[in-house]
Amino acid sequence: MLAWDSGNIALRPDGRLARVEGIDALRQALVMLMETSPGERRMAPDFGCPLDRLAFEPLDDTTAGLAIRMVSEAVARFVPEARVDLLDAGPDPSVDSRLLIRLEIRDAQGAAARVETTIPVGGEG
Repeated sequence: MLAWDSGNIALRPDGRLARVEGIDALRQALVMLMETSPGERRMAPDFGCPLDRLAFEPLDDTTAGLAIRMVSEAVARFVPEARVDLLDAGPDPSVDSRLLIRLEIRDAQGAAARVETTIPVGGEG
C-alpha cells in the first residue's frame, strides 16, 4: 500500500484482528493520510495532509479549494494507486463550522469506494 507497512488491520466481529485488503485497505490508507498532519510521524515526517492549517480559515469556497488541492497533492504523493473519480469539499450540512471532504475512488481492479472526512474550520484566533 504505502512505501512502509501501514499495518492495514481491522477488528473482526469476533474481536480478533484481521488484515484489510483491496478497496478497504485503500480506503483506510486515505483516511489515515487525510487525518495525519505532516510532522506527526517521527519515522515518516513528510507523510500526511496539512488540512490542520485550515482550522482558522473561513468556511468558504476558497478554503474548500485549498482543502481539495491539499488532498489531491497528498494522494498523488502517498497513495498513487488510488484512482480518484471525485474530490469535493464544502460545508458539512450536519455540523456548523466543519468542512466535509469527499472522495470517490477506485482501485486497480475497479472496485469503488467513498471516503469522507471532516475538519473544523472558521475558528477564532
